[in-house]
Amino acid sequence: MEVWVLIPDVEFLEDDDWSVSEYQGIVHVLADTEVRARLIASAAFVRFVEIEEGDFPSCNPWTQPRLVEADILQEHDYDLDCPPGVVGYEDDDSY
Repeated sequence: MEVWVLIPDVEFLEDDDWSVSEYQGIVHVLADTEVRARLIASAAFVRFVEIEEGDFPSCNPWTQPRLVEADILQEHDYDLDCPPGVVGYEDDDSY
């Protein structure tokens, strides 16, 4: 298991796909792969929105590398023996 840090790109926070996420800040996720870290964040922050007939639904931003960068967090105090999931957040005035 690794701790992944998922960092939304501040230049794309107005993208329509963010409408389906309750959270737009930096998050730490315990997972064995980047894909699983993204899926965990997607599930943790999902917001259900209504769409008009004929419209395309938004894609969850946490799964999109163009909207969210993912890296392994090298230095942390998290317990790696915990089950996979969101383990922390970072405060950042830019969000």
